[in-house]
Amino acid sequence: MKKRLRRYALHIGRATWHVSRWTLYISATVLVLLAIAFIIARFTLPMIEERKPDLEQYLSQRSGHQVQLESLHAYWEGLHPGAKVMGLQVYAADGLKPAIRLSEVRISLALLPLLWGNLEMNSLLVVHPSLALERLDDGRFRISGFDASETEQRSDDADFVGWLFRQNRLEIENGELQWFDHRETRSIVHLSRVNMSLRNNGDRHRLGFSAEFPQDICRECSLVIDITGNPFTSSKWDGDVYLRAEELNTEALPLIAREKLPKLFRGKFNAQLWSEWDQGRPASIRGNAHVTGLRLPVPGWGAPLGIREAGGDLSWKAKGDGWRLDVANPVIGLTGTPWAAEHLRIEHQPEESRVRITHVNLGDITGFT
Repeated sequence: MKKRLRRYALHIGRATWHVSRWTLYISATVLVLLAIAFIIARFTLPMIEERKPDLEQYLSQRSGHQVQLESLHAYWEGLHPGAKVMGLQVYAADGLKPAIRLSEVRISLALLPLLWGNLEMNSLLVVHPSLALERLDDGRFRISGFDASETEQRSDDADFVGWLFRQNRLEIENGELQWFDHRETRSIVHLSRVNMSLRNNGDRHRLGFSAEFPQDICRECSLVIDITGNPFTSSKWDGDVYLRAEELNTEALPLIAREKLPKLFRGKFNAQLWSEWDQGRPASIRGNAHVTGLRLPVPGWGAPLGIREAGGDLSWKAKGDGWRLDVANPVIGLTGTPWAAEHLRIEHQPEESRVRITHVNLGDITGFT
């Protein structure tokens, strides 16, 4: 029996060495091929500057618009060769006047197609653009207006920008964004220092977004989204959303955001929240939040519940037609100085609501009542 076990162990050891040896050979071969491709690309890259007409033709064919480049320079982005374009111009349908002009675009090229003399984009980086995001009267969305002074060729503009946002990978560095809502008469919302990273993989979209908002809306806000589906065209999307906000004023939010909140809901928030969404609706939210001037509508009440200050580590989950909110280490100030409670739970269903709280300040509650 022992001899059989030794022979079996020896056989396993030989098989393991055999597999490891082939894995080592394959890995070494791949590294050698990558090194050769990298060296060849090093010699090939300077020739990109001589292929400006080819890149113009490639961009024109892919986008469906006539594209011209003022200048083209080669550079490296990690292991990917790239082309730095200065003065990218997209012409209108008549071909007489540019509808869009981008001052700087960096195009990362796929390595292997370049070895065979073909140009294929790996990613796009647009530096300091100005663009417009609109909601039309019929509810559709349109991204356009990279040059805010050019509004006559909006249809050509929107088509080309839509093509940009369908790329596998798009980044915007230090841009400007204007939000127009044709359903709202209030002033245009202007964002500056917009930095965005978008990755598309089929129906999956991953977006990182940060910007400098108007002071009355938010002092510092950023957003990370990883979803399947398109929230601009359908409510059937799922995924994860991360929000970080400082001094976010719900009353000053654009209409498209206020529409998702309960009527008469008000408050100024500092929050760091992770949320899961199902069919375009939140399924769970966790994180920490602090709010002042909270006005919370309560079913069956004639007026919203007013709370001077509240905060804590929260966990919210949808349950059937209702929801449950747990707040750990809550700090509550209904009318006066905030006081600490140990735990707060609110359960809401259409037929009834329940509130449980450990440790209360009777003086504050009496004054509030």
